Amino acid sequence: MKQIDQKRKDKLFTVFVIGIVLASVLIMEITFHLLFHDTTLVLSHLFYFPVIMVAILWPERGIIASTVIALLYLVLLYIIVFPDTGALITGTMQFYVYVSVGIAISMITYRMKTSEKKYQRLFQHSGSGVVLTDASTGTIIEANKQYYEMTSGFRSEEDKSRRVICNDKMWRDCLEHLQREGTISNLETDLQIEDKNLDLLISAGMVNGDQIVVTITDITERKKAESELKKRNEQLYVINQVISTATSSMNTDECLNLALGKVLELLHFEGGAIFLPDKGDEKARITAIISTENAEKSLLSYLQAIDITAPEYCPASREGTPVFRECSDWKEDENCTFSSATIPLISRGKIVGVMVVAGGYEHRFTEEERELLRSIGMELGNALLLNLMYTSTENARMEANFYLDVMMHDINNANTASLGYGEILCDYVGENEKPLVAKILSSVRQSIDIIRNVSMVRHLRSGRSEPVPVSLEKTIRRAVSEKKVPVTAPDTDLDVLADRHLTDLFSRLIENSRLHGGDETSVVIKIEDASEEVIVSVEDNGRGLPDTHKERLFRRFFTGQKSAGGKGISLSICRMIVEGYGGEIWAEDRVKGKPEEGLAVRFTLKKARIP
Repeated sequence: MKQIDQKRKDKLFTVFVIGIVLASVLIMEITFHLLFHDTTLVLSHLFYFPVIMVAILWPERGIIASTVIALLYLVLLYIIVFPDTGALITGTMQFYVYVSVGIAISMITYRMKTSEKKYQRLFQHSGSGVVLTDASTGTIIEANKQYYEMTSGFRSEEDKSRRVICNDKMWRDCLEHLQREGTISNLETDLQIEDKNLDLLISAGMVNGDQIVVTITDITERKKAESELKKRNEQLYVINQVISTATSSMNTDECLNLALGKVLELLHFEGGAIFLPDKGDEKARITAIISTENAEKSLLSYLQAIDITAPEYCPASREGTPVFRECSDWKEDENCTFSSATIPLISRGKIVGVMVVAGGYEHRFTEEERELLRSIGMELGNALLLNLMYTSTENARMEANFYLDVMMHDINNANTASLGYGEILCDYVGENEKPLVAKILSSVRQSIDIIRNVSMVRHLRSGRSEPVPVSLEKTIRRAVSEKKVPVTAPDTDLDVLADRHLTDLFSRLIENSRLHGGDETSVVIKIEDASEEVIVSVEDNGRGLPDTHKERLFRRFFTGQKSAGGKGISLSICRMIVEGYGGEIWAEDRVKGKPEEGLAVRFTLKKARIP
């Protein structure tokens, strides 16, 4: 409403000024006429003013209006001076002067008003508040509606005595900066309006040396968002630190003590404890308990005396709901001077433990702190469950290895005894019974091989030492000397990166050729130098293998041809040995396209020395 009243006052003032000018012109022209009695000259003077005024006030219609006024002048002149030819010619020329002046002023005024409207729209519809201030006092001269909305509707008279930047020192600094640089960009400040505080971003520039245009952007919401983001980042940092600490140890007690210490350190609590349920015991045991140097002596006793199964702790220990107790919540007879938070440690919907943290008498749990403690409870619960699962798995593995060691030791002893007695028995039985004794001995040897294979697999999986340089020729000779089948191997001075299992690799491949091809099978070992690695081929002239079986040859329990009698473990161990060296193993026909002429097993080994 005030803005409308101001516009009305401005229009009245304009009309008043125009009226004074018109009255002055009329008085001047009447005086001129009385003195010189020249009606034509007076008439030409009078028509300049309306031509100029209509061109200024209505620029879009100024050309037409100016032309109409000029025609009116010409008609009057014809009436007054006709038939004076000289006066008529002069009047006609004056007509064109009026039209030209009207056109020129209309175009200039139109452009000025168009530009003014454009900047007025920018001024009024800007997303920021725009304020024109006095450079000497800093008081507001004019402001757009965004500024008024930003400052809760303050208007004109109230703004006259109020500055955009209320802080005197900041205002002086701004003036010095403006005088030195000419502009101010992205200055952050605040403005107290009634009961609220606005965070503002200010840019400013000098106008005509005595006024300043200030652009003000309300960044209160942005500041709130930044503050919230900062809090979230701090919470995330705390949670990450707790998780990192909790997963740094595979020992459950050590893991929980480290995690609890980190929670107390980051959240500034004075003490805390973690309780885990005991199997077969209704009362949970304290797994971790810590009090800081600044804590009261009674805090440790308070934590040690906590019974998680007591009614006041049941929401956390039984229902999974955090319990926050501040000093004002304790009953007088409880005589407690601590504020505490009881947080369930939850993982996969199951309560795996309870954490209690305690602060001093004045401590109050904020909403952010409560939310953070809930999140820590869930993350610590996940870490705890993983730790417990790892511990359980490790215990189960150690127990399984213990049983496996016992069984292997006892079965090996029994196999050794059976093998000895079987060989003795073979000398005492007749020819008819010897095939039966031979089958017994074969079964015992298979049992020994199975135990040896199991032991090898366990060793390969439990972790191997780094490969070292090994002589390829010596390894092959050692493996060949243990076999009865004829083996042809080349001389070589190549060293490869391997370990003691390389001998077993060659033994198994040669034995596999004998097992599937019979005692008459011959084996040829070939070595190909291929830049940074060596390609080794173990080829036989046995029965070969169909293409459909080659891809599955190194899978566990794949036996190929059932009549061969293999258990499908030996070649899978070969694959594990080669891959442990960083190589590859595969099977091909010895003669390409003719599987019936034998099998070739090829594998790669890394060179120990690269020239």
